[in-house]
Amino acid sequence: MYKKEKTIIIKEATINELWEAHSDVKNWSKWQDDIEWTKVEGEVKKGTKFIIKPKGGFKVKLEILTFNKPEQFTDVSYLPFCKMFTTTKMREVDNGVEIKLEIEMKGLLTFLWKNIVAKDIINGHLEQNKSMVNYINSAKNEN
Repeated sequence: MYKKEKTIIIKEATINELWEAHSDVKNWSKWQDDIEWTKVEGEVKKGTKFIIKPKGGFKVKLEILTFNKPEQFTDVSYLPFCKMFTTTKMREVDNGVEIKLEIEMKGLLTFLWKNIVAKDIINGHLEQNKSMVNYINSAKNEN
């Protein structure tokens, strides 16, 4: 088993704007530079299954386990011989929105997948959220 977390503060967007972008699974590739595309059908909610295609990787099936607007979004990625649980928790604090990312992995190949996938996700948490804020702001400017 592997478990890691990282917390950041975002000042440039509201919790609702951040939630809307984060929960808009169809558009993840517009602000996550490591994703080629996502495929999701129907409403995004607890129990929704979808597929992502990471750049340079294979298609990965995911399922949403927790969808509590705007506080918590948890999904599970079904990697070969490993499940990766990714939880994003958001809350308003005095100086912005606190975003806590938690990654937990379980399975025979956890030792492999933590080095290939999880460490980059954790280490890129701040930059990924900056990209999400840029995506939010560019969408606001279009309207």
